[in-house]
Amino acid sequence: MDNSEKSALITPAYLERFHCLADQCEDHCCHGWRINVDKQHYQRLKYLYSADQNAEKTFNRCVALVEQAKRTVDCYATFNLNAHNECSFLDAQGLCFIQKQHGADCLPDGCRLYPRKQFYNGGRVEMYGALSCPEIARLCLLAEDAFDPVEKNAAISPQYVEYIPPNDASYYQKYNVEVRSWMIALLEKPTLSLSERLILCLYFAQGSVGFFHKTTVEDPGQSLQNLIETLNQPDKQQDIFNQFNAPMGRHVELMDLLLKLLSLMAAKPFAADIIHSCFGVDIRGRREITTMRSPQTVYQLYQENVKTITSRYDKRITLFFTHYAMNFWLSNWFCRSDNLFIHFSRFAAEMALLKFMFFQHKDIIVLAGHNDIDENKLDKAAVEVFYRYSRTVEHDSVLRAKMDVLIQEMLNEDLPLLLACIQF
Repeated sequence: MDNSEKSALITPAYLERFHCLADQCEDHCCHGWRINVDKQHYQRLKYLYSADQNAEKTFNRCVALVEQAKRTVDCYATFNLNAHNECSFLDAQGLCFIQKQHGADCLPDGCRLYPRKQFYNGGRVEMYGALSCPEIARLCLLAEDAFDPVEKNAAISPQYVEYIPPNDASYYQKYNVEVRSWMIALLEKPTLSLSERLILCLYFAQGSVGFFHKTTVEDPGQSLQNLIETLNQPDKQQDIFNQFNAPMGRHVELMDLLLKLLSLMAAKPFAADIIHSCFGVDIRGRREITTMRSPQTVYQLYQENVKTITSRYDKRITLFFTHYAMNFWLSNWFCRSDNLFIHFSRFAAEMALLKFMFFQHKDIIVLAGHNDIDENKLDKAAVEVFYRYSRTVEHDSVLRAKMDVLIQEMLNEDLPLLLACIQF
């Protein structure tokens, strides 16, 4: 059942340190999600559970075939959820019965690989973590050396989120590694603030639009190199910072964007709670409606909170969001977007939304009201915000598509609003 083969692999240190917490996890991954089962694993499990009538009953109760018209080799069946919205194969201790009894190789690819995401860049395998796992979020966001690269040869199962063919890549795909490496180098510049680093990333994305996109037919290598060399000149950087100042007043439109994005996520209680506590809107209709606050008022309250918290924890908070940005560019390949600028727009909107959710988290508001320093509470709030957001969005393709459409409609190459997002 193991189809793995030895391959050259690069992965960040945080993923190398990961071990599943299983029943000790504060919010395990075996609930609330539809688990697809490929045909090969379905047939293997069906055989293993045909030993006797009780085992066969367990299999029939826990596994359902996808309807014939929608059935594919990769999505052949699904695991049913029980009355508690958990996987039916969980035992009373919250552990996977399949893995305990038959080993990890019998798990469907989604269960076996998660929270790892594998990519093939045309030369070797890259592996990153999904922040929807609380332990991955902890390891990724909190450790200074989380992104130290680890290179090795490892047994890899060829299941890829993205795959660039070694000998048949487009120009847009061919420079995937270089472009992402340049983005990471810009994000790691230690002498610049996070906002300044993001401005350089935006300048790079915007400056490449004319010659680097999905339909590029001429080699853009020299133009990309010239652009990054320009960005590395200190005097040019200062010119860019002077040029890219967010105009006053765009924060009202930004707050409107954030409210609409949160509204798309409002089926999740944590998103509905933020809408209710910040905007005074009971979007789920279950609580007493408070006085609705204007975007201007919400923005002013947010800024007051940001000022208080960053005065005490600026370095730590910069670490959280820098590491999120690095993980985004490493594990969300821009090749799916028409150009870098569109991809950056999605990134910038998500950064602004995550900042808003973080600074409005109930524990962060408590910290703002006290003078005591409590980095443990700060770290815990960060992990909760990032993993809850990622869990809501990463595993719901319909929601993801709706959010992408909204971001493009509202930003629509609106450079001042993009600047407001990254300077939020």
